[in-house]
Amino acid sequence: MGLSLENAPYDRFDGFKYGAAGMSALILKNLKKAAIRFFKKKKIIADTTDERDILLEAIITVPASFGDKERQDTSLAGFAAGFSVLGLINEPTAASLTYGFSSSENCKIMVFDLGGGTLDVTILQMQNGSANVIASLGENSIGGINWDKLIEGYLNEEFVRKFETDIPSDLGWDIQQKALRAKFDLSETEETEVEMSHNGEDLIVKLYRAPLSAVAEVKDQNFYFNVAARDLLDRCGKMCEKVLANSNLNWEQIDNVILAGGSCRMNMIPDYLEKISGKEIQRHIEGFDYDTAISIGAALFPYQKNNVQDVSSGSIGIEVEKGSKRLIEHLIKKDSPIPLNVSRKFDAPKNAKVKIYEGESTDPNDYDGARGELPLDNSDGYVDVTLHVNNNGVLQVFATYPPSGQKEMYLVNDKFDFSQRAVPLRQKIQSLDVRC
Repeated sequence: MGLSLENAPYDRFDGFKYGAAGMSALILKNLKKAAIRFFKKKKIIADTTDERDILLEAIITVPASFGDKERQDTSLAGFAAGFSVLGLINEPTAASLTYGFSSSENCKIMVFDLGGGTLDVTILQMQNGSANVIASLGENSIGGINWDKLIEGYLNEEFVRKFETDIPSDLGWDIQQKALRAKFDLSETEETEVEMSHNGEDLIVKLYRAPLSAVAEVKDQNFYFNVAARDLLDRCGKMCEKVLANSNLNWEQIDNVILAGGSCRMNMIPDYLEKISGKEIQRHIEGFDYDTAISIGAALFPYQKNNVQDVSSGSIGIEVEKGSKRLIEHLIKKDSPIPLNVSRKFDAPKNAKVKIYEGESTDPNDYDGARGELPLDNSDGYVDVTLHVNNNGVLQVFATYPPSGQKEMYLVNDKFDFSQRAVPLRQKIQSLDVRC
């Protein structure tokens, strides 16, 4: 699952507006209810047990691209839903555990994880059931929904061409569902039809898959799914090449490419990966399913966590002054093995502030603001700064300075606006215990 606290609230019947993290807490609450019903049915939990008295343990998976803030949001939403969150695990790492749990082979694998709205590409070293992440790259603006929109856009064009009017708002959802169904069909067959109607008139639109080998030769005006998706496939390829470069590896050094995420059911995905890698991609692996590989890996994680070595999702640094410029000096580089501690000594003016940034740029102007600020009451001199990233990728900051000064900061989200009510942080957390 994935969530963030951007300013995109959703209305709810009680009049409050909840951001994505708050909505995730509501969804998790209902998932907990479903799990408890299942446990009661299986006599694992007594029927008379009040569900509010049950604290279920959970491992939550997140996109590999999630930074410290998103990981904290995820943990807190899980807590608010009534779970004891034992840990977070990156989704491609979870998929690799499912793949390599019972394997004794020593190999390098690339996990290509294309979900509904995100793409993660991760390279891991697998050995005797252990998983060591070498490098990972995530993109939260590409996923199965982008392929849906290709079909939806064509259906919209054909509707306007036939009926000489825009699609009525009450048909918008229906067209989206028809586009999704057509995508599923084109993963199984070479062509499909979509039926639409307006004011008593019918329209039948034909859609074709077209093999990748024929993409360059297609000249007519029909809709060919693989042709329409060329730019999306190229974006996927560039992600793979970039993570290989970050790993100082090439395709020849990758032993297996493992697919995860339901969107990998589209034939063009393994076909394209075979084309750029020169390797045969396994479509079907016994005991490994595109949709469940990540959740199974999450279930295995508590038993395998000592055999999992993950990496930081991004670089983390502090703002420093060099000459007349303000720059970000990265203390932690992207893809550094975690957990880790990094310490550095800096010259500092009196009453300095340690400003923390998370990202790859060294220019503070490229960010909306610092990830966090730690004000000090130091005198002129030096400050020792330590950054600690735990197994879940969550960051703590420590600063020490003479003669005996010490401050620390656990980077909590100071704008945890699950609802528009202005309440103290403690009450904000409690307010997440929504009665679904």
